Parts: sequence; structure tokens; C-alpha cells
Amino acid sequence: MKRTWLILVSALLISACSESTTSGTGGNGGVGGAGGDGGTGGSTPISYPLLDCDPLVPEFCGYPFPSNVYTVEDSATVTGRRVSFGDEFLRNNDSGPWDLSDGFSAGTPLLTYLPGAPADVFGGVTDIDQSLSASSPPLVFDAETGELVPHFAEIDVQALQSPGIA
Repeated sequence: MKRTWLILVSALLISACSESTTSGTGGNGGVGGAGGDGGTGGSTPISYPLLDCDPLVPEFCGYPFPSNVYTVEDSATVTGRRVSFGDEFLRNNDSGPWDLSDGFSAGTPLLTYLPGAPADVFGGVTDIDQSLSASSPPLVFDAETGELVPHFAEIDVQALQSPGIA
């Protein structure tokens, strides 16, 4: 069950960082020769709601991060999006500097809260090659190609020492 949860969260985090359009698919041929569904056709824009807190991790506002629920459409930017944090996300900080950004850096770590996740299931920085195995927890996918992305994951030991501090 924990592995399924880690895979789901990883897939959601990667999809949150993907481009704002998706390509159509040809459909699924089905089992035993049943016909496919015809696919979705061409490129369809994805709509993201602007939220103060992402509902995927209700225990901690802001997780998972980054997420397109903290962006708005902006045709004046290269990416077509602009960062827009709500009052709850940055309760004690000015969001003004962030409001100028047209997205999140490609180098931004993927952050989330996984209650009860055992630290020993993550390979760590010395086992990045293990992350390219289908049996690796967690799995990170390229949203466009479906290929596994080399990565490492770790539990924040500071958070373990100071519960409730995010």
C-alpha cells in the first residue's frame, strides 16, 4: 500500500510540473480484439485551479511543491503561466517577489509529506541508478515520454526531530 501511495504521489508531482498542454492519444485497443475508444484527438489545454493550498496533502499547505495550482495563466510570459501564491501559502511572507516568476525552476526539489513513510525504502544519493528500476520507491516519470527519471529521495530528518514544523 505504501508503494502505491509513493508511486501515485510521484506521478502527481511530475504531472504538476509538466507543460500546459497534452497530446492526444490513439486510444486503447482493448482486450481480446475489442475496439479502442478513438483517442482524444489533438492538443488539449490543461486547466489548473488557483488554490491557497493543494488538497493532495491537506496536512501541510504548500505540499506537494512545486504545483501548477500555484500558478495562473499569463500570455505575457514565455511559459504562459505566472506564479501566484495565496495568502494561506505564505502566511508570514510577502509573495510579491514570487509573483514575477513565470514558473518554477527545473532544479526545484519535489517536496511532499508522506505520513508513515519508512526512511529505509529510499535509496538515497548513492543509489540513483536504483531509481531507474520499476521496483524503486518512489518512481518519477517524464510526463511527456513516460520514461523513468533518475533521482534520489530522502526523509527530512529535521522534520522528524521537530514534529509539526514545516
